[in-house]
Amino acid sequence: MVPPDVQLKRIEDKVQMLVKKYQHLKQENLSLHKQVESKANELQESRQTLNQLEENSRLLKLKAAKGQASLEGEDKKNLQSLISEYIREIDRCISRLSD
Repeated sequence: MVPPDVQLKRIEDKVQMLVKKYQHLKQENLSLHKQVESKANELQESRQTLNQLEENSRLLKLKAAKGQASLEGEDKKNLQSLISEYIREIDRCISRLSD
């Protein structure tokens, strides 16, 4: 049979080892949370950039359509579609603001 002092020493060593592992895992967890937050911010910025580019594209199409003296057929449909899309987007924004 192992003397109680030796058993106590083994238990203390194991507890210290567990505390060190816990601290290491806690630091790793914190680091991973920071990485997730950073990636979420990057994703948000990318989405904003994409939205801006899409808006610029729509505006360029609208300006090109407006620059033509008369709208015919497909151009007229595209312009009407673009205006309808703007109206829907404005309605969504108003709905979000009212929530």
